[in-house]
Amino acid sequence: MNDSDTIVFGVPGSGTTYIWQIIRELFPATEVKHVHNFYPEKDNRKIVVCIRDFRECLATMIRHNREKSKADILFSEQEVTYHLDYILTTVKELDTFCNRENINALVLRYDRFDEDNYLMNNISSYFQIDISQPERERILEQYSKAANILLSEKYKDFTEYDPQFHIHGNHIYTGNKGWREMLLPGLQKLVNTTLQLHLIQYGYEP
Repeated sequence: MNDSDTIVFGVPGSGTTYIWQIIRELFPATEVKHVHNFYPEKDNRKIVVCIRDFRECLATMIRHNREKSKADILFSEQEVTYHLDYILTTVKELDTFCNRENINALVLRYDRFDEDNYLMNNISSYFQIDISQPERERILEQYSKAANILLSEKYKDFTEYDPQFHIHGNHIYTGNKGWREMLLPGLQKLVNTTLQLHLIQYGYEP
């Protein structure tokens, strides 16, 4: 496998940075690409797609553009409508890719990342490589949520960025409020209506 033919792709906030870190560690070449907007140019590249409830992706994007101290303040209508437009654009691009016939991609679901062996077993199978248990443990510890939070704290906000590890300031939310708790009922309805068909397609309740 040529490392330059590997792309990690997904809607912002779907875990692509974490998966990109793992893939790059397994195939140490800077040409492993990490993107959110993607139109396939050829069919023989290795593609890893990350899927997450798009409403949680929306919440992640809004928090990225706030001060960390304001992470748990209710989202405003202006914030929601602005970021929802971009989320919808990237979801449609995801649809375009996933609806193609005979795609050769590894699809990883964010809500299963923490399951024992889920990531490493799927990556091992897709790339047809053996990953020893010590190597699995080393990589998962090196790029753990705790490790990435420590790296993120070196930077003031999301405009500051570590080019080696693709971690921004304010990159990882450390609270426990999901999208529902951050939206008033009217905005919940707007988001659910806008994303309804896409949520259903990927197995999420609208």
